[in-house]
Amino acid sequence: MTRQTRRMALPFRTFFRVLVLVLCSNAVTVYLASHSVRLAIVTTLGCSLLLQMVYFARVLFLVWRPSRRWAKG
Repeated sequence: MTRQTRRMALPFRTFFRVLVLVLCSNAVTVYLASHSVRLAIVTTLGCSLLLQMVYFARVLFLVWRPSRRWAKG
């Protein structure tokens, strides 16, 4: 991993803390709005999947971008 890539990458601990914070606040908000535990769980799982897909896409982008520069240059 290059110095620039490390500087731009989101550390796993930070990602995990943000993920837990977002999921907990999402679950509480959905539960308070709907009073349904089932809906809160389903919505939280969907939010979790979406956040993990975005994180994975960002990692792929960080890997792809330096290789693209290397191919040009």
